Amino acid sequence: MYRTRLFFSCTILLISSMSNVLHADQLTLDEQNLKVLFLLNIVRFSEWPVLEQVTTNLNICHRDTSTSFKRALKPLEQKTVHGFNLRGITIDQNDDINDCHVLYIGSSGKLKVAEYLPQVSDNNILTVSEIGGFASRGGMVELYKEKQQIKLIINMDAVRKENIKLSSKLLKFSTVLREEEGIVK
Repeated sequence: MYRTRLFFSCTILLISSMSNVLHADQLTLDEQNLKVLFLLNIVRFSEWPVLEQVTTNLNICHRDTSTSFKRALKPLEQKTVHGFNLRGITIDQNDDINDCHVLYIGSSGKLKVAEYLPQVSDNNILTVSEIGGFASRGGMVELYKEKQQIKLIINMDAVRKENIKLSSKLLKFSTVLREEEGIVK
């Protein structure tokens, strides 16, 4: 627990302190790096009901993301989580999402969320986005910025429906949304 809290705190502190000396282009890239770090930790603290025994990859698919996000995601392909190699895959509307374990929807997909979420339903795909209101619209994990920090809202109903388990370590640092209870901190 202490290591998790320390990691999140150090990551946020590092990015916040660097923002004063960076140019606008670099800041955008560093914000994307921070989002990718959060995405990596979300994956680390998640469990899927069955990861295919025949695959060696855990696929992080992404739609409607910026070039800087794609660049920030590239180094993750050298990492392993739960014994699986991470692999970033850019997908578009016509691509098959059945090989995805995570679907990250970028901010330019805001108008398409209602279209994307039914496509991943019942496929045990963890959905993550930076789009405001994503969790309340049926997405699983929403990243949002508050006071120069990135925070999480987790829709537990959506997570449970897909039989994905999230560690209590992740939930401690998140606002948890439950349909029957409203927002719980």
